[in-house]
Parts: sequence; C-alpha cells; structure tokens
Amino acid sequence: EIVDQGAIKVAANSVAMKLDGAAAKPTVSKSGDVTSIKLASTGLYSPGSVHTVELAFGDGTPANTINRSWTFTVVNYPTLPVALGTVLGSGTASEAGFKIRTHQVEASQPNSDSRAERQLAGQLKDADGTVLPNVADLSQAQAGFFVETEIINYNQDAPAGVGNFTADNGYEDKPIPGIPGTTGSTDNIAQEILTYAEFPTAGIYRMGVNSDDGFKVTVAEGASTNAVRLGIFDGGRGAADTIFLFNVATPGVFPLRLIWYEGGGGANVEWFTLDRAG
Repeated sequence: EIVDQGAIKVAANSVAMKLDGAAAKPTVSKSGDVTSIKLASTGLYSPGSVHTVELAFGDGTPANTINRSWTFTVVNYPTLPVALGTVLGSGTASEAGFKIRTHQVEASQPNSDSRAERQLAGQLKDADGTVLPNVADLSQAQAGFFVETEIINYNQDAPAGVGNFTADNGYEDKPIPGIPGTTGSTDNIAQEILTYAEFPTAGIYRMGVNSDDGFKVTVAEGASTNAVRLGIFDGGRGAADTIFLFNVATPGVFPLRLIWYEGGGGANVEWFTLDRAG
C-alpha cells in the first residue's frame, strides 16, 4: 500500500512492478488516499529463497517517478513427506481421536526437547544411575495410553482457563491426563500425543501449539529418527502460542506426534490449526 502525502498523490495507472527482475502485472486499486498493489502468486517459492521486488509510480502532474525496491525471504517451511502418507487401514473417521502417553518424575528437570525425549524413553536417571520411575497416575490409562476423543486443551489448573480455548468461548480446560501424579505433584511432566490427520488439499497449512513449557510437532510414526519436524519451542515459557507453516504437496492422511513438557509452575497445552482469518 502507498499512502498519499498532502498534495503528492499517486497516479494509480502509473504503477509498475518487477519481481526478480521480470515485469509483473499486479492488480492496482485506489480508495481515498491509499493505493493498493497486489500480485497473485503463481505457485510456492522454495523455502528460504530470497526475492526482489521493484516498484515505480508517479506522484502527480507533472509526474515525478519514485522508485522503491526491497527483498523478502520465504519462510523455511517443511513439506510433508509423501512416503509417510498413509491410510487408516480398517479405521474410519468415526474413530477420530488421540493416544496420549504421560510420564512424570519427582526430580526437578530442565525445560528442553532433549530432556522430554529421554524422559519418554525412560532414560532419565538420578545421581547414582538409577532410572527415575514414572510417577504419573496411569490408573485410567489403557495399555499405557490415555484416549482423547475431543480436543487437546489441557491445563493443570483446570477448569481455570489459559490459552486460546477457555470456558468463555465454549471450550473449558481439561485436567492433564495422569496429572497430578501418584505423589500429588504437577511438575516435571513429559507427554506424547499421537494422532492421524487428513490434509484434503495440497498447499500451505498453518498449525499452532499453545504450551507451558515447550513442545515439538513432527510427522512420524512415534519417536522416529526420520521424523520431519513441523514446529518447535525448545525451552521454558508461560502459556504462549507458536504458529508454524508447512506444505502439503500430496493430499492424504499423515501420522502426527506432539511432545510437550513442563518443569515447574504452570503446565498447559493446546494443539490447533488456523484458517486464513486466523
């Protein structure tokens, strides 16, 4: 957008644009003192690629041509690997939901992705080398997993609301499965959430996680070393969003894995996608 300044007014029919040195044909419109210039994309740019825009326009009579140029860098988005696309086999859409595995230890833990992965793998040890036991309350778990058939909207202080989904908009926060643990603690949590998601059309999708503390979302069957990472916040924080983009080149059903973790204080997680309106 170009905004007129006093007597200097943009002549909409004077606007010319180049993209990466080639003449482009933008749509130009003017409303009041604002000239809007839009260029439709002809496809996806490669992640991390850098591009140059050149803009020229006249600002009155006699015309005084003004030139502006700038560069932009495309976000380094991943693409869902076709090889990991799958079908639900004998399953149906009516069996939608998540499998959740909760692990909790008594000893204080740092907030990091590596700690959470080691904890979920049962590899955390105390000072004398003894493996730290899982003290989460698994009495309601089935074969080690909790089943969630609705949405991921957990908070250790539920039903108090935190994040995007609260009782105010019809989504009351739910207790974290297995927390408080068998010792009454709500700290030092690591949780794995597994599901399948159908992406029905090709293109860019936006996904987000609101977490306290960190998280990681991957496309993989479990903790695979070949997992493709979609989004991450590695560290400690209060309840906050991280929004990330990814490309679906071939529509299909893909296995998704979210891990999130908490050290001390508050603990919550939400998992969602966003439409174009946000």
